[in-house]
Amino acid sequence: TIQKYIDKFDYGNKDISDWDRKTDLDDDPRDLKGFWLETSLKISPLEQVQLLNRLFSTNENPMALAKLKELMLVYEDNNTGLKIYGKTGFGKVNGENTDAWFTGFYEINNQRTYYSVRLDDPKNPQALSSTAKEIAINSIKNLNK
Repeated sequence: TIQKYIDKFDYGNKDISDWDRKTDLDDDPRDLKGFWLETSLKISPLEQVQLLNRLFSTNENPMALAKLKELMLVYEDNNTGLKIYGKTGFGKVNGENTDAWFTGFYEINNQRTYYSVRLDDPKNPQALSSTAKEIAINSIKNLNK
């Protein structure tokens, strides 16, 4: 089932071969999400943006997409109409941080623009998802002054 949806959404390299197929969260909380953490499944910032574009361009489940959009709202400026939506994330290999993400889109003047910020320096203490989020929000706000 998981492979079917990864293929359907053309998610990154679509390779979940490293996943041990466990789904028992009582034994290891990573089991169910183990197909994307510390495994063979990889995705680039461009692929993240393309995925969001495909997801929000469909009308397969408008109520679910509306709820997802509501949950992703992280900034709203009532004066300009700017709304920023996004989701943080991070990668780990052998328990070590490898990257930090903030991916989403913003809307202003009835136009949507997708973005993805990825920080790739795991040794830098500032390479955090919260930093990626801050970079994205500040950049988008500056672009739309």
